[in-house]
Formats: sequence, C-alpha cells, structure tokens
Amino acid sequence: MQPIVQASDVRKHFDTHCVLDGVSLAALEGQLISLIGPAGCGKSTLLRCLNGLDVPDSGTIEIDGVTWARAAGGRAPAPEVAHELRRTVAMVFQGDSLFPHRTLLQNVMMAPMMVLGVSRDEAAMGAELLLRKVGLFAEMDRYPAHLSAGQQQRGAIARALAMSPKVMLYDEPTSALDGGMAQEVLDTIALLKDDGLTQIIATHELGFARAASDSVMFMQNGAVVETAPGDAMFRAPQDVRVQRFFQLFA
Repeated sequence: MQPIVQASDVRKHFDTHCVLDGVSLAALEGQLISLIGPAGCGKSTLLRCLNGLDVPDSGTIEIDGVTWARAAGGRAPAPEVAHELRRTVAMVFQGDSLFPHRTLLQNVMMAPMMVLGVSRDEAAMGAELLLRKVGLFAEMDRYPAHLSAGQQQRGAIARALAMSPKVMLYDEPTSALDGGMAQEVLDTIALLKDDGLTQIIATHELGFARAASDSVMFMQNGAVVETAPGDAMFRAPQDVRVQRFFQLFA
C-alpha cells in the first residue's frame, strides 16, 4: 500500500542550528503515528514542515499524491499546491484558541463557508454533526471563554475536521491540560483513529502513544533514533538513547 504521507530525508536549519537532520517518515492511510522524544528534538518542526508552515531546506514531502517539497528545497510551495495541501492536511496546536467572538458552532462553520463556499445551512448541519462526534453538541452555542481548556481543544479538533482533511496533525495537543481534560482530547483522537483518519501526533503522553499508535517514532537532536510499533517500542527499545529516555519518563 502506498503511504498517504511520505517524508524523505527532510532537513531544516534555523540560522546555523540544525532542527531536522535527514528525517524520513511514512504513514499509511488510517494509521496513527506518535512522535516522541525530549523537548527540542524536532517534533514540532517536522509537523510544521508536513503542513507547509515551515519550508524544508532539502528533502521531499508527498501527501496524498501531492509533492510540495523536493530535494532542491528551500522554496515555498506554489499557490495552487499550497491550496491543495491546506485542504488535505489539518493541524491542531498546543493552544489552538478558537475565535473568542464566535460561538463554538460558528467557529466550526466558518472555514467551510469561507473557503469551500458551503451554504450556511449546510455548514451548520455539518458543524453540529462534528460537535456531536467530539462530545460538544450541548455546548455549541457557548463562547470559548465559557468552555474548559479541554472543551476548547476538542472544539479546535472539530473546527479542523470541518474541512474534511485526509490527514490530521497534532502538536502536543494536551500539554496545557490536566489529566481529565487531556484524556478527553486523547479519547477523541482515538475515536478518529477508529473512523480511519490518518493522524500524526507529537506527544508527551507516553501511555497513549504505547496503547493507541500503529507506529512510534523517537526523535532526538533533530534525527529519528528508532521507529517501532507502539507496544514494541516501549517493551523492548533497541537504542540505548530510547532506553535512557524511558527510564526517566516512562
């Protein structure tokens, strides 16, 4: 099966600092891949490169048959390619705050109406279905200030899903949440996995990575140290650097 996400030998520097040092990744359709590793290892930058928010210096990135970063690298994607990429890939950030002056329902409706030209009625119907999926249907008329942090983050997931992406990226989506709220978000991501959505998550939630992931990728100093199925990575890591990390944090 051809991967829906394929990154090959991706390199990225900020000034003289190497953030990604020849990173490769492949995700099959419907897989959940967890990126783990110490802070500053390059997880967030890799996600931003996959979404076109950062431009690799070199390497190739292909998502759903669209190649936007090539070995010549260093250039932003052409406008038509960028547009296609944005429709295919959605991203949820650490503190993906909703528009404060819009209700939760309005937040989820906006992108389909403004970008896809969907009618208000159709957008409202789709938004209600998504809010029901993430467990927020009863909160749809509330403003973000009246939602918990966990509810806001699930609302951000619903807003991203409103564009019907084929790939969802998450950058530490639970880092600012306490245990109960974090679990609500992780349960939502697991539910989307059951629905067959391809997802890549940078996370410090090691228990979730072990239990839910099809594949876990450990990064350190901008490079991939080891990749293995979720349980195998935690049960019998091969690289001593991964072993040391688990001794400290797992």
